[in-house]
Amino acid sequence: MKMRASHSISRALRLVVLWLSLLWVSSSASSFMLPSVISLRAGVLHAPPFAVVDTTTTGTSTTKFSGFQVDMLHRLQAFAAQDNVTLEFTLSQSPTQYADAFDLVASDCHTIATINNSSRCDELDLIVGDFYGTDERSMRADFTPAWLRTTMSTVKYLDKKSRDFTTLADAAAAEATVCVQDGTYIKTVIQARFPQANYTLCPSLEDCFQALQNEECVLYVDDELALRYRAAVDPSLELTREQFNSQYLMWPMREDLPPLVAKLIKKWMYRAIGNATMDQLYKTYFEKHTCPHGTAGEHCELPCDPDHGTADATGACICHSTKWTGFDCSMEVPEELNLIPESLVRTGYALAGINVCLVLFCAVWLCWQRRRAQVQMAQPSFLSLILLGCLISTSTIIDMAQQDAGDGPVYACMAIPWGYSVGFCITFGALFARIRRVYILVKSAAQMKRVRVSVMETLQIVGGVLLIDVSILVVWSVVDPLRWNRQIISEDQFGNALESVGSCGSEHWAIFAGIIAVFHLLLLSGACYMCFVSRKIPDRVSNGKFVGIAMVSNFQILLCAAPILLVLGSDPVANFVVRSVAIFMNDFVVVCLVFGPLVFKVKRFDHQTRRAVIRINSQEPINDGIKHYAQRVGRKRTERERRRLMEQRAKRVTEVTVVETSAEPMDQSSEQARSEDGLEGHAMPELLPSEAQDLSMKVEEDALAEEEEEIVFESLSSESIEEGLLNSDDEEGNGSLSSCLLEDSDPKEPLADSGDCMYSCTAELDASFESESCSVPSDDIEDGRNNDDEVQDSWATPTAREP
Repeated sequence: MKMRASHSISRALRLVVLWLSLLWVSSSASSFMLPSVISLRAGVLHAPPFAVVDTTTTGTSTTKFSGFQVDMLHRLQAFAAQDNVTLEFTLSQSPTQYADAFDLVASDCHTIATINNSSRCDELDLIVGDFYGTDERSMRADFTPAWLRTTMSTVKYLDKKSRDFTTLADAAAAEATVCVQDGTYIKTVIQARFPQANYTLCPSLEDCFQALQNEECVLYVDDELALRYRAAVDPSLELTREQFNSQYLMWPMREDLPPLVAKLIKKWMYRAIGNATMDQLYKTYFEKHTCPHGTAGEHCELPCDPDHGTADATGACICHSTKWTGFDCSMEVPEELNLIPESLVRTGYALAGINVCLVLFCAVWLCWQRRRAQVQMAQPSFLSLILLGCLISTSTIIDMAQQDAGDGPVYACMAIPWGYSVGFCITFGALFARIRRVYILVKSAAQMKRVRVSVMETLQIVGGVLLIDVSILVVWSVVDPLRWNRQIISEDQFGNALESVGSCGSEHWAIFAGIIAVFHLLLLSGACYMCFVSRKIPDRVSNGKFVGIAMVSNFQILLCAAPILLVLGSDPVANFVVRSVAIFMNDFVVVCLVFGPLVFKVKRFDHQTRRAVIRINSQEPINDGIKHYAQRVGRKRTERERRRLMEQRAKRVTEVTVVETSAEPMDQSSEQARSEDGLEGHAMPELLPSEAQDLSMKVEEDALAEEEEEIVFESLSSESIEEGLLNSDDEEGNGSLSSCLLEDSDPKEPLADSGDCMYSCTAELDASFESESCSVPSDDIEDGRNNDDEVQDSWATPTAREP
């Protein structure tokens, strides 16, 4: 009985447990049943590109929502549809400040003091915005899962006038102004971390960018993703890449939402993160959109060379290097070789051609007129050397115009210093030898000396100058010759040459060029001094005025061109222009100054010149025209000698008078005469009248004898020098130039060497200057008119002659 009762009780208990189990299962199943429709009220916080609120008022107010988070809402709706749930969002614009927007879903919305509109506390279920999850906010509202990671960063404008700052630390140290959006968590963090900086609190994102553009602040601090998006749109902005305080973005939700709804929202958020939906949205909004490789354009419909370009976010094809250009980066930019332009090369050839034509014309004219007296006086051999030197020097312009687009070789490189230096030495040597030859001749004649200056001696001067220059050039050519080389000025990041310059150069070219330049300057300085000393020589004899001008011109051109070339440096175009013009002017001026006056003299061949030539060709050493010059110069010198003799005579007569009156008492005038004659303090001897008379007669005889001892004025005959210059190149003189002057021979007796003698000047003491046979140039002796004293000192030397 008992056994039967215990079984019944246990059976009943099992039935109760089973019933309770079924009851629990049914209740659990009913609690996990998904709702078919979920409606949520969401406030959208305007913060591009996360959320963009565009309100238009055309008749009726219309609000359009877009951006990263709006796209997230559409993806959540798609995930809800997969669970057979219709997810609906009623969107409205939330306050623009993060704190105000967060308060609308906070649990203390009705009691918080900073709320602006407490009536909206029950209107929103969540805020669609890029909120940072903080400990303080977590106590006031619920949050969705973090859907994106970001940091705090700064941005700046590239084009600005104020000081540039790259980091907040630099700005804080300088106490600069930094922009930050008011009412954000970033503001709290930044002000606590950098308290030294000055801050401008902006009500909105756009206000902060406007203040940054107006340079009211040097940096703007905000979310890195927001700044990255803005920098991608505006090329004038630069993200400083300063990152601090990593943050996670999430949406705040009301705490009193149904638990199942809150769980479903979090479920679908996790699904979006897991299936790479967030990665796709990130690339769409925060990475620059680029076209596929090899395409460009707004819709990627244009070509872009895949080897040399890539499309940017705006669709423009950006070339990898400045070596390539074009809308599709397919056109190669040619290397800038900095070659001398063809127009300048032709101009250089034209300048060289002008000088060559001028030299050839002068050479033909010289050959044609070589027997003219004026040409013979100018010494055709030296004229030929001048033309040869100018021709060689001018050819340097053609050598300098040679160039190569690559690394050469250019064989004309070493020909440049050779052509210029050899041509200069030949031209200079001829001019210098001509000046020196006439200078020695005239100075020796003025010193009454016989001198012989041969053509070989003058040619040795030319050869010596040329030998020194050639020696320097030979050493240069052997040790460190000039070679054409091209130097790259700029290149791209791949090493492709963008600009280069080619020139002739070597390691030590400046040393050799400097030695030659100094040597030429020294030669020109000496020649200029020689021209200055010889400036009194008549131009008819030496043509020294124009030769001197040519020398000074060479000196000035070389002195001016050297520093200009140093300033220009390696600019090939400017160097070519300066050097070509300097060489052209140098040779052109020399030829014109040497041959111009000579051609003019021959052209002006009048009767007087013809008569002078006839006399020179007939070897008549006396030129009637020199009489006027001798009279004018000699008269002044003789007058001075006569005054001196008269003063001496008056002095001796005074002495005789003193002697005759020595027996009488001395008056005041006698005392003064004694004082002037140096007799003061000495006793005058007393003479007898007969002795005084004899002494007086003796003094008068001595005075007359001194008057008869006049100075024979030996004047230099320029016509005779011309004859000597003519004889320097004839066959009889064998190329020698002789100056035969009176030394100790009898002036009335002809000189023994009549072939070498240039002139013989005789004069009688009692003859007038009109009857003297001294020869001096008759035409235009300007120096004799203006500087008689200087002329007589350097051109004539008086010699006393025994009676």
